[in-house]
Amino acid sequence: MKRIIILLSCFFIIITVYGQSDIDTKKTNTHLITNKEYRQFVYWVRDSIAYRLLGVHINEYLIYEDKNGNEINPPLINWNSKINWNGEIEWQVLMEMHLPEHERFYRKEELDTRKLVYNDIKIYPDTTCWIDTSIVVTSYINQNLVKYYNWHPIFNDYPVQGITKEQVKIFLEWKSIIDKKQYKLVNADIPTSNIYKSLSGNVNTEFWKITNKEYKEFVYWVRDSIAYMMILGQYEYDGKGMEKYFILENKYGERIDPPFINWKVKIRWKGKEERELLAEMMLPEHERHLGRKQLDWRKLNYKYYFIDYKSNELDSAAFPYSNLTDRTSKIKRVVTNIYPDTTKWMNQYCASEINIKFYDKKLDKEQITGISYEQAKAFYNWKILKNNSKQINKKISPIGEMIIPTKEQWEEAMSGKEIKPVHFDIPLSGKQYFYQSNIE
Repeated sequence: MKRIIILLSCFFIIITVYGQSDIDTKKTNTHLITNKEYRQFVYWVRDSIAYRLLGVHINEYLIYEDKNGNEINPPLINWNSKINWNGEIEWQVLMEMHLPEHERFYRKEELDTRKLVYNDIKIYPDTTCWIDTSIVVTSYINQNLVKYYNWHPIFNDYPVQGITKEQVKIFLEWKSIIDKKQYKLVNADIPTSNIYKSLSGNVNTEFWKITNKEYKEFVYWVRDSIAYMMILGQYEYDGKGMEKYFILENKYGERIDPPFINWKVKIRWKGKEERELLAEMMLPEHERHLGRKQLDWRKLNYKYYFIDYKSNELDSAAFPYSNLTDRTSKIKRVVTNIYPDTTKWMNQYCASEINIKFYDKKLDKEQITGISYEQAKAFYNWKILKNNSKQINKKISPIGEMIIPTKEQWEEAMSGKEIKPVHFDIPLSGKQYFYQSNIE
């Protein structure tokens, strides 16, 4: 047995390897099918479909005649002409490769991987292979593996997971054509436990800490997003010059419905029109203290979504997730009021004014108090969405990053005690495949 330890800043990941002596890759010219290699296949299939679709409208993407002027039918892909993914015509044509609007997660335009077909075989890996359907609560670590294992560069040389023997064979057919070599599948029935045992490492528990400053930023973001949407509702009714607060068209001049919030334009809370439009967010007159017009914090409800890989049933027929005919059944919504119980501050800081300490900048670095676990989960989900693009670019393994704690772990973190290290050890969930090439 051999253990490979990769040290990565404050996070580490260990690959436990078994049985490497069973296959002498140098002598037999045997290669492991890695994430990077299979990803090249996925991208090639994606691009070839895009070229075919675009060629109907833009001739440069396909070759219709040979050098002698003879017709080529069907036409060949012109790989020398790079796809302009940001072109207006290209964008419109390739929309049919994207998920339909009702299946999008946070309205994000994403590739519909169900359409990646090569020689009548769907080739996209089943990334939900990391989900154990026999366990009621899915670990956030497993969910990170679903999101990142096949695509994060840190896992380039790891064995591809979530593919079938049929997909392996079609991959090797493609690779034989591209490389002009003959490849054959070997050791197809070796279970993963005989080669790579597991992924293990430590959770970054620093993510669990919530300061007053961070939570205030969250509260203000929720407040502003609700205000923007209230303004939008009135704008769609009678305009009132509120279009500055929204992005109404995409870069190609097409209407966005509903519009996106233009976060670069700050709300004029003291503006006459804005005050009228946002009056509904304020406390009713009979509840105001000394007649002061104040925000009704009971209306600060944060709405977020998550993908429930095991909703409705534990029936394996619901998987793989990538094969669902309509994935909206797996997208769930949660609504949580996020304003903290500021009366807890009176006990925490002996404050005579209930709200004052929550806004005191001197206490920005202090740990938040007066929130429930459900409110903390809402905050963590917001923080993950906010930082997700940064996470993808990091040169560290993302598996132990941005993990939402269990209620018990969160209570320990909130107690002020030193957080105990949290270790994980996740078995690789499927087979790994090897192939041999002809020896030159």
